[in-house]
Amino acid sequence: MYAAAADAYDDITRKSRPQYIQAWEESIRRERAAAVDAGITDIAPDHLRSADGSADEIRGRLASADYIPNDEETAAPIDRYRALKPRADAHKARQEIIVNGLGAYDPANLNAGDESTRAAIAEYEAGNPKASRDRADEALARYNEALMSAWMALAREKRLEASREREAALAVKANIAVRDEFNGADRIYQEAMRDFDTRAFKESAELYGRSATLFIAAARAAEDKRRRAEEAIGAARQKTAESAALANSMGLIIEEGQDE
Repeated sequence: MYAAAADAYDDITRKSRPQYIQAWEESIRRERAAAVDAGITDIAPDHLRSADGSADEIRGRLASADYIPNDEETAAPIDRYRALKPRADAHKARQEIIVNGLGAYDPANLNAGDESTRAAIAEYEAGNPKASRDRADEALARYNEALMSAWMALAREKRLEASREREAALAVKANIAVRDEFNGADRIYQEAMRDFDTRAFKESAELYGRSATLFIAAARAAEDKRRRAEEAIGAARQKTAESAALANSMGLIIEEGQDE
């Protein structure tokens, strides 16, 4: 009876083994692709190679019919890949802060993110991928918080700038003199306001900056148009004065002729 049961168990194992390996390979491909797509190859290629080596080791064991799959062992390379994606995501978030010059807006969260990143790297190199992933998630959360705070503050600054330039444009009657230019700037300004209200601070800051530039251009165009109009009026007045002087001179000549 026991021999029959053992044979039955072996038969089930043989039939399920290919499905187990296939599912494992799919998990490996999925988690590795996620890490690579996130950019881990550029920031930690050595850690990616480490995960690849772990996967190859398990793959070699699975190729042996004598190896009985152990979930803890086969999950090890999957956990290594999973720890890499949040690391890459955190790196991208930090780069956005640095590239856009936003570090001074929320240094506390930026520094906390850096500490969590260092901890994530240390945990990974110590062979603790799950703990590494937790630290990387913490770093990403901190950087995202810093980004939110920074973009919100910058959007407020850009809103003040755009509002000043809008008022300056209105002061020189740009909304009348160059209506299309002013209205184009104002549409972007209104869109920036809507983005700010929906907490899309990055987009809002960029739109406020664009509208400020366009308001400045509209104000200059209005002033240029006014200047040219004033010059034309001045020239017309000069021409009128010259014509009047000529007419007056001609009148005098006629009168002198009549006197003779």
